[in-house]
Amino acid sequence: MTENLQIGDIIFTIRPNPKRKNIAVGLDDDGSYYIACPYPFDIDRIQLMLTEQIDSLKAKLSRAQKNNPVHRYLDGETFYLRGELLPLIRTQGDGTRSLRIKNGAFLLSTDCREEEYGIFEKWYSHSLYDDLRRLLPLWTKTISVAPKKIQIKTVKTIWGSCSSSGNITFSVRLALVPQQLLEYIIVHELCHMKKMNHSAEFWAEVEKYLPDYKKRRNDLKKDSAKYYW
Repeated sequence: MTENLQIGDIIFTIRPNPKRKNIAVGLDDDGSYYIACPYPFDIDRIQLMLTEQIDSLKAKLSRAQKNNPVHRYLDGETFYLRGELLPLIRTQGDGTRSLRIKNGAFLLSTDCREEEYGIFEKWYSHSLYDDLRRLLPLWTKTISVAPKKIQIKTVKTIWGSCSSSGNITFSVRLALVPQQLLEYIIVHELCHMKKMNHSAEFWAEVEKYLPDYKKRRNDLKKDSAKYYW
C-alpha cells in the first residue's frame, strides 16, 4: 500500500528501498513529489527532519520543477525529437489515435485525451528503433562487438545498460536527444562488452572511438531533465 506524507503544503509519496542508506526527495515526471528512503523507515523521523529543512526543500523542488516541466499535451506545447523542439498541434477528432509529424510539428487527434503519454511512448520507441537500426551496424563493426540482444524500454533512471551475457537495453528517452548524445550511449554500452566496469581502461576504450566523449557525457547529464514527454 502506498503511503503519503504531507510536509507544509507539499504531499509526498514515500518510496522505501532496502538498498538505500539515506533520504532523498524528488519530482516525478507527472509533477508529483516523492521521498526515497531506507526500509524499514521511521515516518516521524522523516517528517521531523524534512520539516526542519522545509525552506531549502521547497527551493530544491522549485528548481527541479523548472527543469522538469510536466506536459499537459495542449496545443502549442513543445516536445523533443532528436534534440529538436517540435510543437504539438491537436487536430479535431477523426477517430484515429495515432501520432504523426507534418510540417515540423507533432499532430495528435483530440480523440486521444488521457492517452497521450502512451501514444508518445509508442511513437518514440518506433523512432528510436529506426535510429538504432541505422547506427548500430556502423558502431558494432567499428568496435568489433556483436550484442546478443537489443531492447528498447521505458527506463527513466538510466540511458542504457549492458549485461554480462551481451544483452543491451536502451531507454526510449534516447529518441529525444541529439544524435551525438545517442551515439555516445551506443558507444558506451558497446564498450561494456569489452570492459564490464567503469575503470580507466573502459573510459580509454570509449575515448578511442569518441575523443570528445566527456563533453557528450556532460551535455547529456546537464540536459537530462528536459528529455521527457
